Amino acid sequence: MAQALTALRRRETLDRAAGHLMAAPTAHLRPRAERAAFLSRYPGVADATVALGRSCVIDLGELRPELPEFAVPAGHTQDSWLRDRAEAACVGRYGPRVDPGAGAAWRQLDHELDLVAGLGLAGYFLIVHDIVRHAAEQGIWCQGRGSAASSVICYVLGITAVDPLRHGLLFERFLSLEKAGPPDIDLDLESGRREEVIQYVYTRYGRLHAAQVANMITYRPRLAVRDAARVLGYPEAQTREMTRHIHHSPPGPDAGLPGDVRDLAAQLHTLPRHLGVHSGGMVLTRQPIGEIMPVEWATAEGRSVLQGDKDDVAAAGLVKIDLLGLGMLSALHTACDLIHEYHGVRYDLTSIPQDDPDVYGMIARGDTIGVFQVESRAQISTLPQLRPTKFEDLAVAASIIRPGPIQAGSKHPLLRRRRGEETVTYPHPLAKAALEPTLGVALWQEQAMQLAIDCAGFSPGEADRLRKAMAAKHAPEKVAAMRDRLLTGMAGRGIPPAAAEKIVSMIEAFSDYGFPQSHAQSMAGLIYASAWIKHHHPAALIAAIMAHQPMGFYDTQTLIGDAERHGITVRGPDVRTSRVHATLEPGPMPDSMPDSMPGPKPGPTPGSTPDSMPVPTSDSTPGPMPGSTPDSTPGPTSGERPPAIRRGLTDVTGLGEQAAEEIVAIRAERPFADLDDFAARTRLPARILEQLATAGALDGLGGHRRTALWSAGTAPGRSHQAPLPGLATPATAPELTSMTTAEETTADITATGASATAHPVQHIRPRLDRLGTLTAVAARTLADRAPVRIGGLPKYLQRPPTAHGVAFGAIEDETGMVNLVFAPHIWDRCHRTLLDAPAVIITGRVERSDGTVNVAVDRVEAITVATPVPRRHVGRR
Repeated sequence: MAQALTALRRRETLDRAAGHLMAAPTAHLRPRAERAAFLSRYPGVADATVALGRSCVIDLGELRPELPEFAVPAGHTQDSWLRDRAEAACVGRYGPRVDPGAGAAWRQLDHELDLVAGLGLAGYFLIVHDIVRHAAEQGIWCQGRGSAASSVICYVLGITAVDPLRHGLLFERFLSLEKAGPPDIDLDLESGRREEVIQYVYTRYGRLHAAQVANMITYRPRLAVRDAARVLGYPEAQTREMTRHIHHSPPGPDAGLPGDVRDLAAQLHTLPRHLGVHSGGMVLTRQPIGEIMPVEWATAEGRSVLQGDKDDVAAAGLVKIDLLGLGMLSALHTACDLIHEYHGVRYDLTSIPQDDPDVYGMIARGDTIGVFQVESRAQISTLPQLRPTKFEDLAVAASIIRPGPIQAGSKHPLLRRRRGEETVTYPHPLAKAALEPTLGVALWQEQAMQLAIDCAGFSPGEADRLRKAMAAKHAPEKVAAMRDRLLTGMAGRGIPPAAAEKIVSMIEAFSDYGFPQSHAQSMAGLIYASAWIKHHHPAALIAAIMAHQPMGFYDTQTLIGDAERHGITVRGPDVRTSRVHATLEPGPMPDSMPDSMPGPKPGPTPGSTPDSMPVPTSDSTPGPMPGSTPDSTPGPTSGERPPAIRRGLTDVTGLGEQAAEEIVAIRAERPFADLDDFAARTRLPARILEQLATAGALDGLGGHRRTALWSAGTAPGRSHQAPLPGLATPATAPELTSMTTAEETTADITATGASATAHPVQHIRPRLDRLGTLTAVAARTLADRAPVRIGGLPKYLQRPPTAHGVAFGAIEDETGMVNLVFAPHIWDRCHRTLLDAPAVIITGRVERSDGTVNVAVDRVEAITVATPVPRRHVGRR
């Protein structure tokens, strides 16, 4: 294996790296027993070696780094300035100190400020508040989350958006005198603009005093097999085939892997592979940061990275500030910009109306495609059972489909108790305070901490150490080591052994999978905001998500289908009107026929070839689309017409953002007269002109797609090689027939990865009808246990590691989607068909429960089509 790692480091196979490998096969680390036996021949050498090694160990806890000094106005210390800012902000949040209704808030604020002063952390809060202030001044949406949501200081200063008093969040989860380590504040920023904030921090404090935290990347099963096959010299195509079916678990003997690949991959599994950069963790120091921990220039320009991960940073006492990119913040900002532009009303996260019962009704129906955190198929199935009616319910929704609650067996008892089908019980009266918000079951990490405090007499510091044990590597072992302390404490408080064991099992279930309530509360705010926009301005939300693809759970084809089922017209890219990204434009008049009506569409146009249709997958979506503000091209006035969605120019594969911006800028000078004028003024390469023509984006400049494709090869200004003598293409297009609807759908998918013309399954509907299949919408009306056959696109396949081998997915057609459930033996038999086939027929039985509909799959048949499509991969969510 040492030779394989050397070759991998050189990016070569073992054969090509032969001259750089160890000369002797014995040049590797030896097992401890072997070395002990060897050194036993030399008395004292083993003990001296161990002593020497121990003397070289550095105790990171002795480093004592300090934060940079934050400049404050004359006459103030950092403590007094933080108090001044927090007290002024508290008046706005809760009211004056003399207001009787604000007494609890002021008492908590005083408690927190005193504690912060005692710990010398005022500068930390001022630094974070300064970052939030800078983001706001630059128009970058920002929201704090994590344990900081438990702090009144963070709430009043606008660092977080969650009122910790209203939701009863545990402050000691964030900060206490006994807390094992510094506080942790996570800031979510618009993903497309996060780098601006990171560079502000580097600029303000200097790269000598600021750096990002490293992340140790270790070998997971798929990566281990891929690198093993690569270093052993297997062709790339064969390597891809070996890894396509591997997800969370190491491949077994029946996985069909060559023996040498399987053996080497097993040795690589869990080993460190390379040092990466933490997704957003930054540390700041008063002294040069290199005096605390080794630092190096990162690959990305303008960044520095430590040679220690988050555990090393915590051990060294370095204070970490997480600056994290969140795509939904970008999408929400874009959606609100589109609403303002089209309707003239300005919204942001603080002004969206709260407690709208219609919004909660939409969520309870599971109509949540595009809604933050509750749009997965598992969430959509759960929401009709959960039936959220208030903000606190959204925090539950954000938490319940996660490994911790599932491992703890909390999901189904909680849902039954909410529906009144099961009595609410508690393991012991002392556990009621912690578990009452979730009807007697454990859902959040803070509840495990509160159980330890209330039932076992843990101090806040001990509870925080328990929380760190739950979140650490090898968490089950670390939590188990505290079992005796928990049981002893409970016995001292008179809790019977059976009840004590039940409480301890609740705590242990969160080992390695604990989810904090403070995270859930922060997420609930974004769940509501995105749901409110989806309910009141669905076109704006879907257009905004399209503008920032890939993000969320669904590809563009699914988003288009959801829009059309909500009565929203979606139009393809058009060089005359499209902007850089998707936007809104006037749709059809309310009393007229929309271009894209909800529900099934008519069958294929005569002359079409439905069986040769390509079928898009989640892999065929356009690439990332950074930025959130629409470009400056004036949009049409909306009048009274409902908005339609116009896809953006960057939806066309190969057309980058810079080229799209240039098209918009050139068009702003004067409209394009025809295709020749467009080609001459934009000077785009012929291949891009042909992609635009294929996508239908040039149709409005005269003719139709076939004419535009012909003309794209002869248009002036094209930049490709001249044709060979005698083979020049005539400048005038011959009389060409226009594309059928099926051919336009093919062209849409080829050029943009999705079709606004028609759903691809629509064109094979006659064939599916002959095969006895139902549509998705019809299948959802069947009775429980009814047999069913559905044809469509298999999508969103996933096999979570906590599901005991059960896999999940969905089948999509022109009428919608149906959830699929695969028993382990069914998945093992059919997953290759699901990955390889462009479309399938699913045979199974309907499972109905409390408003949710799934299909338990028995059999999968491939539907063959002539055109190859991108391969699908098992989802990792």
